[in-house]
Amino acid sequence: MFETTLDRIPASTPITVDASGAVQPPPTPAQVAEFRAWSWAKERGLTEPAAATEAVEHGIGALTGTELAAFLAALPPLAGVDGWTVVETIKGYEKLERYASAMKLRAIAELAARHPDPRRKWARDGKQQRGSLGTAADEPLGTVFEQASTEVALALDLPRVTARGLVLDAVSLTRRLPAALDALTRGAISTATARCVADETTLLSADGARRVADAVLARPHLRTTAQTRAALRAAVIVADPALARRRELKARSERFVRPRRQVDDGMVAWEAHLPVGDSVAIWQRLCGLADASDTPDDPRRVDARRADALVDLLLGRTVSTIDGRPARQSASKVWCTDVVVAAPTLAGHDERPGVVVGFGAVTAQTARELAIGNGDLGIDPQWRRILTDPESGVVRDYGTTRYRPPQALADYVRTRDGRCIEPFCRISAWHCDLDHLRGSPAGPSPNPDPAGSTSDRNLAPQCRAGHLSKSLPGWSVASPEEGRFVWTTPTGHQYERLPEPPLPPPF
Repeated sequence: MFETTLDRIPASTPITVDASGAVQPPPTPAQVAEFRAWSWAKERGLTEPAAATEAVEHGIGALTGTELAAFLAALPPLAGVDGWTVVETIKGYEKLERYASAMKLRAIAELAARHPDPRRKWARDGKQQRGSLGTAADEPLGTVFEQASTEVALALDLPRVTARGLVLDAVSLTRRLPAALDALTRGAISTATARCVADETTLLSADGARRVADAVLARPHLRTTAQTRAALRAAVIVADPALARRRELKARSERFVRPRRQVDDGMVAWEAHLPVGDSVAIWQRLCGLADASDTPDDPRRVDARRADALVDLLLGRTVSTIDGRPARQSASKVWCTDVVVAAPTLAGHDERPGVVVGFGAVTAQTARELAIGNGDLGIDPQWRRILTDPESGVVRDYGTTRYRPPQALADYVRTRDGRCIEPFCRISAWHCDLDHLRGSPAGPSPNPDPAGSTSDRNLAPQCRAGHLSKSLPGWSVASPEEGRFVWTTPTGHQYERLPEPPLPPPF
């Protein structure tokens, strides 16, 4: 697939003469990239198709910017290559998009660093006025920010509010978070993740923002923007607990429930901004009522049953099954929700944040309130505190004679992994299936494995879609060590899901 291509250089290519007097046409960037990949494969003695496959992977991993663009342009038509190469090409174009986005953000920040001058078209000189990030460390928003936002909105066909956010993120990344912008330039993080870093660290000092961003982006298990956002919010609490508590109290005072005043297919979406304790209690009750109102002939999805239960409760009606019978759900039912909290935090000796399982990080004070209990909730869930030091007496292995794990083992595995073990999935482990990585001889697996024990090392939470994918030909999941999972896809690619500590680590 990769060969020298000097015989295909266009006749219009400029001609140069080397030291010996020989006429040599200069290679194009695409030819340079193609020749590098071919040479790399040849030096290692690779033959087709392995040479082509590994050369593509190497080129996409090693190149960036214009060189990567030239390399991708030199690839043959995708219809004639294997699945591995197609996936690597997808990754290459994503990396190129990230590079282009980083360069766009740098250009926007450059514009915002200048001052409008009709004679010099946004001049840069000693009189320049800098745009503002809108933080305590910066001056108030001024005309430079607004004019730069308007210029960007017009240039990129964006609404003004979208352009404002883009300018703020661009300036924040260039001035306060250069490591995050460099990671975007290299293609190590996505544009959405880079902007997420800027957004979540806005209220921190410049030094605090850099420390938080560097600590979070260094964690290898964070792959998606949602994972990074959750880690950033927890890290911000670690970096400045007092600020986090003030923000929490302010947000609590601004709680609301309201409809979005827009009809979409005859439906109206609602928004609710509620304290975490109330939110979890409401959610657990709705889930319980939705389960209680289900019948074998009920055509409603579980989301629809929860919505119907909410409407019935608010309008004072009895929550009923589809055929009109009252749902057999006791209003006094106690639900169990976990709050993970370090022992020193629980005792009031430090302010390390806690984590409400399935929801996210909370300040130490809120974690203590939830773990110890308070009487402010309209319905009182049972909050089970899980200390980060494992408690004694937990049995982890029940052999191959038992298929369904006992509750203690199920709770341990779900708490250990926190969420679905797919690298990108954010579904809470408490809403996932518990899957045997190796089929249990005691269960319905079509491929039982003698080593398929019902144990902590062979159990993992998987969302229903991931569970089904894993069972298809060509897919597999292995756990080389506790909490670490390696997915293998039909193309042969492997993706790791590394252990994720339930509490954010200290700096």
